[in-house]
Amino acid sequence: RLQEETSRLQEEETSRLQEETSRLQEETSRLQEEETSRLQETSRCCLTHTGERPHACQQCGNSFSSRSGLKVHQRVHTGEKAFRCDTCGKSFSVSANLARHRLVHTGARAFRCDVCGRRFTQASHLKVHAAVHSGEWNFICNACGKGFKQKSALLAHERSHAGIKPYACSNCGKSFSTARSLQRHRLTHAEHKPHTCDECGKSFVTAQILKSHLQLHGGVKPFPCDVCGRRYSSPSYLKTHRRSHSEGKPFACARCQKTFSTQSSLTLHQRTHTGERPYKCLIKCFTLN
Repeated sequence: RLQEETSRLQEEETSRLQEETSRLQEETSRLQEEETSRLQETSRCCLTHTGERPHACQQCGNSFSSRSGLKVHQRVHTGEKAFRCDTCGKSFSVSANLARHRLVHTGARAFRCDVCGRRFTQASHLKVHAAVHSGEWNFICNACGKGFKQKSALLAHERSHAGIKPYACSNCGKSFSTARSLQRHRLTHAEHKPHTCDECGKSFVTAQILKSHLQLHGGVKPFPCDVCGRRYSSPSYLKTHRRSHSEGKPFACARCQKTFSTQSSLTLHQRTHTGERPYKCLIKCFTLN
């Protein structure tokens, strides 16, 4: 009987030691995972301060501070839109864009101005609106909260929300919501372009346009998006990009349903279906993709 009792106690002690060893191994593994996660988070945080972007897109050269940022960006090239609105069926490549889009259906305005209490569907609209309280603006757009000094400027801006474009170019027929936009566009038709880029030989109508162009060669991108942080070399590129946050990609290809944020991008894409090759060279004719 004494031998049986001794054997039972040994088995119990062995079992207890095995359980304790297993528990310690699990705890060690958990602590190692937490430490690894903490180090990765610290590394990502440091990159945001240093500006380092080690993860580059092989297709377009854009770089990102994290693998996840690169993965989200690559959907631009693949056309993947995994996030679908249950209400209207519209799809998005980023979950944050879907979340913003859903506010259109719910009418929710989660971003509140601390000064006047006015609410907005997007943080970027609230940020623009905040300048109103500095006393700089006299007229406010009811759609997005943007401020203007003159009523005429507000009326011209409101046309962009309504899609009204009364100013048409007599050369190509393209229409614009303001006379100033038409005036800038007409420069593209000017034959005399005295400002030439020393890098590539391309010429421009104004020195300001040349200055913006030179940033492409230098890789300088001083204009960041206040929503996602992506940077651009000119205000016009940034303005076009911002539409992807506020409007999504409203221009759809009738043949393959791929969507774009601008009409010009859709037009370029459609040439891949039609085979149109409008850009000619002395050696070869090609389509600009």
